[in-house]
Amino acid sequence: MEQRKINLFTALFLAFGIIYAFSLYMQAGLLPVGVIFGSMMGGLMGWRKTTAHHPADPIKVVPLYLLLLVLFNIHVGEEYLTHFNQAIASISGHNWEDKNFTFFIALMGPIIWIYGAFSLWLKRPFGNFILWFMIVGMILGEPTHFLVFPLVKIYQQGGRYEYFSGMYTALFPMVPAILAMLVIFADSKKFKAQNKKSMV
Repeated sequence: MEQRKINLFTALFLAFGIIYAFSLYMQAGLLPVGVIFGSMMGGLMGWRKTTAHHPADPIKVVPLYLLLLVLFNIHVGEEYLTHFNQAIASISGHNWEDKNFTFFIALMGPIIWIYGAFSLWLKRPFGNFILWFMIVGMILGEPTHFLVFPLVKIYQQGGRYEYFSGMYTALFPMVPAILAMLVIFADSKKFKAQNKKSMV
């Protein structure tokens, strides 16, 4: 893809991320926004460095992405059953209503993720960006269930390290995310090597 188009899509994805983050902030406060928007920006950088120039091979990455979605939705199910929104509200001081959590995370999220799979299959920029967003979110965002949320709760409320909503299934989506990232890096390396040969 031409650099001009990459920059245009970057602006569009950045605008999408800001709108998404602002909507989430109005519902849930700053803590979840930091995780999700940070994952978006990390995904945007990953996309610009790799699949913006050479889209991911759908034969290789779509099965991994779909497995990631299955495991992530199981994780969202755990969050729903254990009232993740209320657990976040208890440490953020920002009320996150059940209906807003269900609509935003359990309905709108899956619509975007599934459309991302379709776009990824067609080698389009949106799907490749969403893939990177999910990769970064699963690798860096989901461990917050172990490393951030419980520790913030201890700092604010005292007590000991204990279960925080979503903790049991948080790390499962990391496996296909890491595999997809390795596939992208390997293919990107081959693409760059081929470009260098063609320029000689």
